[in-house]
Amino acid sequence: MENIVATLINRAESHPDRLLIDAPDGALSYAAFFKRSLSIAERISMRGVQRGERVAIVAKDYASCLTSIFGCWLSGTVAVPLNLSLSGEVMRELMQEADVKLLVQQGGDAGPHNEIETLKYVELPSRSFTKDPLVAMQASEDALILFTSGTTGKNKGACLSLGALSYNALLAGTALKLSKDDRIFVNTPPYYTSGLSHFLTMLTVGGSIVARNGFYFGEALVEMMDRFLCTGFGGAPTHLMRVVETLPDGGMPERVRFWVSSGDHLPVSVIRKAAKRFPHLEIFTVYGLTEVGGRLCVLDPKFLPEKAGSVGKPVTGMSLSIRTQTGGEAKTREIGEVIVKGPLLMRNYLGQKESEREFATGDFGYFDEDGFLWLKGRRDDLFKSGGEKVSCIQIQQAILQTGMVYDAVVLASSDAHLGKVPHAYLVPTSRYNEDALRQLLRSELAPHQFPKKFILVDAIPRTGSGKVRKAELESEAPQEAAI
Repeated sequence: MENIVATLINRAESHPDRLLIDAPDGALSYAAFFKRSLSIAERISMRGVQRGERVAIVAKDYASCLTSIFGCWLSGTVAVPLNLSLSGEVMRELMQEADVKLLVQQGGDAGPHNEIETLKYVELPSRSFTKDPLVAMQASEDALILFTSGTTGKNKGACLSLGALSYNALLAGTALKLSKDDRIFVNTPPYYTSGLSHFLTMLTVGGSIVARNGFYFGEALVEMMDRFLCTGFGGAPTHLMRVVETLPDGGMPERVRFWVSSGDHLPVSVIRKAAKRFPHLEIFTVYGLTEVGGRLCVLDPKFLPEKAGSVGKPVTGMSLSIRTQTGGEAKTREIGEVIVKGPLLMRNYLGQKESEREFATGDFGYFDEDGFLWLKGRRDDLFKSGGEKVSCIQIQQAILQTGMVYDAVVLASSDAHLGKVPHAYLVPTSRYNEDALRQLLRSELAPHQFPKKFILVDAIPRTGSGKVRKAELESEAPQEAAI
């Protein structure tokens, strides 16, 4: 299988003028993207960074970040893109942990790291095309260290090979039925797994990507997609949630044929609304992990509506199992932790020994009779209240299907009598009515599942990939009276 660096070089030669990326910091063809990446590779090598050593990247814009990543790979060095929402002090700690030799930085200041040499990302001079770059990264070598978002704990760096990243992009393109004629609109930062995966996948199939920072919602999002002639979208569940609430029936342009949702749980009610309002739209529910460098499971739209709520089956070559609390193999529909094996899996976390080729995800779910995976949440999304099991995801689903909120998150909160109880954080629509919401939920939820508090917020704080910032939500949300 051809690795992603070789793919870029070959496409830059065979289709030099085809658009690869349109972003605020540049609209680049395949050839222009390659030339800019190669210029960065040359500068990295000129700074004395050796093959296999690590280069940190601090860039908020897509073209700058992605050409810097490929610049690393063309020079045989390991790219370490950093999350810009982190403080300068945390960035410095992560760079020290990764033993970074050089920082490629797009403007601004990433914090107190004066001991690390910095290469400022600026407009780079054009250079003639060549198929003989510097000693490019090979498929078997480590190519990328992606730090987990760290919303609930310490950031951990997943060490991924170029071969695994390339294979993931190839499998994702097949599962999503993408072609060279597709152009995807992405509203997820490039230093997150999802944003990078979208780009690598589109490069693999010969298509293109339109990327914009900051969240676009509802009609504004669809207008941007139509303006740039996009055939699909890739982002978080909250994007589709806002679209189905604000866009009229048939309001999705016919050109937009697919929608990829990842990063968090996509409510069944939203899937059904979208399918009804935009019948031509193919909705792909995706389960991805930083530790596999992108996509792990995809639900093919042909299995909707009977499998709505599932994340489908693993991509080719990957193996999943469900492990119970006692360490045994779970039975059909028995909830346990999702365990991953296969060629896409990271080598290890930074600073740890090489993994045993299996990974305990921390996500809990079950397989149905047909082998489809259904996720029930993270460890803290499943808890006991007064001895009864509670699923935060199940409560969120019930709230969202009322149509009274744009977004909802349920968290487990400490309680002196019951141990833990569910609290619901809601972004209300104009149709929100608390008494009516309570009445509807009482017909859907058991008493132990009923939220102890309803807390109204202006927005649910999320990472760029769509995951909820739980600590931030709990600390900043106003406290409402208990029910």
